[in-house]
Amino acid sequence: MSLSSCYDTKQASPLLEALSRERANDRLAGLQLSNIEGVCLHSFPLLTGADSGHAGNDIKIRKSCRRGQRETTREIVWHIQGVITNLDLPPFYPRERSKYKARFLRQGLRLSGLGTSTFDAAMNGLTEVATAFSRTVTSMQPVSFVDADENGLFLDAANRYFSTRQDSRGGKEMHMDDSIDPTGALTKMVNDTHYYGEENVVEYLDQTHLTQSGRKSAVAIQPVTFKKGDVVEVQITLSAVTMHKNEWKLVATLRCVTLLDSRFGQVSFSRHSMNAPAKVLKRRCGADPEDDNELMELTTNKIRKMEIVKAGE
Repeated sequence: MSLSSCYDTKQASPLLEALSRERANDRLAGLQLSNIEGVCLHSFPLLTGADSGHAGNDIKIRKSCRRGQRETTREIVWHIQGVITNLDLPPFYPRERSKYKARFLRQGLRLSGLGTSTFDAAMNGLTEVATAFSRTVTSMQPVSFVDADENGLFLDAANRYFSTRQDSRGGKEMHMDDSIDPTGALTKMVNDTHYYGEENVVEYLDQTHLTQSGRKSAVAIQPVTFKKGDVVEVQITLSAVTMHKNEWKLVATLRCVTLLDSRFGQVSFSRHSMNAPAKVLKRRCGADPEDDNELMELTTNKIRKMEIVKAGE
């Protein structure tokens, strides 16, 4: 799904590029996929470390990790900036007569680079990570969450609402608040098989405000805030999971979405609203009736069919 024809791509694209470069040059902004040429993937001794707790052929997932201070192991979180062109984020409202299976429910978005060089560099960086993974398994499927449309390259990232209790990879159980599950429909799906855990949590932040020191600070916001056309930064983790016949697939898991600029999303929405055609009431215009008989016939027919409607109905 592409952006609205009202979206100002010509102005949004250079803004996205400027914000992406600003983040790439910020040493506190985390690991940027666009800057991966400055990162030695071989320096991550646990690039293919598995978290399943099993050994040998029982390993079902491989994650990119690195050693931190005091020899602690942390999963690598990659940062990338883009424009939201499609989204399915909380709050979750169930549709009538729809049957939902917990293991298939996700929250996610599509991120477009609008043809910017920094986003394209990030996609090249992602290819390097995929190549590093492919050298540790027998066979790797082509990356399925990166493609291109009329707006250039895009990336799809999502996170499941539920983890399975069987392998305990979801971490400790967490609580869904009203910003995610206002009707309680998701909470009712928690059972002996599926639960909402740490691994399913996605953070939503706003980094559009300056502090007194002149630095932008991030504050937590509700996911409903995000709209198509917003310039955002997403944080993802990359992992490889087994499919069938010793074949592996690379997966991008959404961890955080940060709002960097909302002006174009707002403008796109307002223009779309203004351009929406209103229902026009039929009326008789033009020449006068030819005679009294025609006038009486028109008036009588109108009275018989008359109803009062509000403007715009």
